[in-house]
Amino acid sequence: LVVNHSTHDFVLAIKERLGKGRGVDVVLDIIGGEYINRNLKVLGNGGRHVSIAFQRGSTVTVDLLPVLTRSLQLTGSTMRPRCVGDIFRICRLLFRICRVFP
Repeated sequence: LVVNHSTHDFVLAIKERLGKGRGVDVVLDIIGGEYINRNLKVLGNGGRHVSIAFQRGSTVTVDLLPVLTRSLQLTGSTMRPRCVGDIFRICRLLFRICRVFP
């Protein structure tokens, strides 16, 4: 599922697509800011939110109750300090496991 966040509500689109009570396993967030709370809404139980950039800011207020009650994981990573070989291995793994490709 691909959703243009500029023209559509991606939270609503994902919930409609997956059905009530379901969510995505992983969010790779390059936006940050106010999108973090919206991203948490689309995660399924045990889902992971990975911040990899902050186009709209790195400071945000987050309600941690859903993180606790739905066993969500919040983490961050950057590829910059890694060598090209590490980046290639990570991308290959993401594609093989999740069918995600940059």
